[in-house]
Parts: sequence; structure tokens; C-alpha cells
Amino acid sequence: MAKRSLRDLPDDILRLEKPLEGPTADMATMASNDVIPSQESIGEKLKRMSEKVQETYRTKLGTYRGLEASLVLHPLGGTEVVLDGVTRCRETPMRDNPGARAVLNELERLANGYDYACRSNRAEISVKQGQLADFEARVGRPFEHAEYMS
Repeated sequence: MAKRSLRDLPDDILRLEKPLEGPTADMATMASNDVIPSQESIGEKLKRMSEKVQETYRTKLGTYRGLEASLVLHPLGGTEVVLDGVTRCRETPMRDNPGARAVLNELERLANGYDYACRSNRAEISVKQGQLADFEARVGRPFEHAEYMS
């Protein structure tokens, strides 16, 4: 099992590190930008949008802390608040036609979600790195209870 884990764990760690690149870059962008669209400007854009659409429709809401914010309407109902940077995050509000305050709340929730996702991935990477170090220390050593077993 240790030999198999030594073979597989480095790839597992790389697989977990790759998705961190985009969110990490987006968090750096957000850290250096504090500009968010005003509730009034979002409200105006929402007023101009149709409540029902025949095909998927996207409206740009402006820049939210350096990332592009938009609202996506779907033909059979359903609305998504989207935050685009290196990665794309989306959230479906509770109502199909949310108000400006609800949209801003969703954008804030999306922005705060980057940190949680990165911390969660880093914790898993840390566990796998610990397992890798443990298996590296075990391989090649004799089984310490071999005498007892025999």
C-alpha cells in the first residue's frame, strides 16, 4: 500500500494544486480592488432587463472588486449571478428576479467563497503531503512487528 501511495500521491497533490491557480489570482485581484457597483446602478440595469427570455441572456453589471460581474437569465426561468476573473463563479439567487440588494449579496458571497475553496483545497493538499512523507519514511524499513507475527 505504501508503494502504491508513493506512486499516486504526487499526482493527487498536483491535481489539487492546479485548481488553486485561478482562485488565487482572482483573490489577489480582489485584494487590490475595493470598487463595487452601486445598488442604484445595478437597480437601473435590472429595470431594463426582461423578466422572461427566449434564450439565455447575459447582462454585465460592472466590475466587482476587479472582477466582471454579470447576471444571466435562462429561458425556462432561473437567474444566475456570475463573477468572472481567471475563474468563473456563479450562484443562483433564491428568487428568479432578484433585486439589486440580493444581487450585491450574491456577489459578496461569491467573492468570499474563493477563500473557503482555497483553504479547503490547501488543507487536503497538506493531508496528502503528510501521508506522502509518512509513506516515504516507511518504505524500505522492516515491519516492526515481524518477530511477533512469526
